[in-house]
Amino acid sequence: MMERPMTALRSRGRPRKASKIQIVENAMALYWHDGLSSRSLNEMCRQLEVSKPGLYREFGGEDGLIAECLTLYGQTANETFGAIVKDDKPFQFQLSRFIDKIFTLHDQFPEGCLVMQATQEHRDLGQASLDALRSARESFFEIVHHWVQDAKKRGAIASNVSTKVASFLILAQIHCVHSGLVGGLTKETVRELIDLSLQSVVRPAQLH
Repeated sequence: MMERPMTALRSRGRPRKASKIQIVENAMALYWHDGLSSRSLNEMCRQLEVSKPGLYREFGGEDGLIAECLTLYGQTANETFGAIVKDDKPFQFQLSRFIDKIFTLHDQFPEGCLVMQATQEHRDLGQASLDALRSARESFFEIVHHWVQDAKKRGAIASNVSTKVASFLILAQIHCVHSGLVGGLTKETVRELIDLSLQSVVRPAQLH
């Protein structure tokens, strides 16, 4: 599911009379790949091959477009990572795949997680975008928190660590991957740092 935005990115702007969902998919891929503030609304309309009046009719403006993109991004992330955490594999194996997916997506989208980008630029977002951002963050956290709660019941999480803290620590690895790689660290070094960090909450077992 997370591969769909790359397809949209390669074929962005086509067909010329795209449906609303195609416009959102293409816009999401552009924002995700290049950054939320990388282009003006006029440039976005040009690359999407949508007139500015048409975009306002469909989305009410840039705020509405970004909100739709964040909503779709949240759904896509939930499906992609949900498939990892809901299988029947041991928690340590799931966690390794979870981190692997973060690295894979960073290779495709070097600006980093779109929700992370939006969080960093929240002062420049409109109300619709802020609402969509909050919803995306909350729904993804719920998936991770439920996963961690189940893991703790099975003894995979240290008993002295709350499930909420463990969940936030796992989510923090998204930022760790981005900041580490952008800062010039090798993947191997970043992965080692992540493993060391997660050792504080995961019961002794090989992470990958």
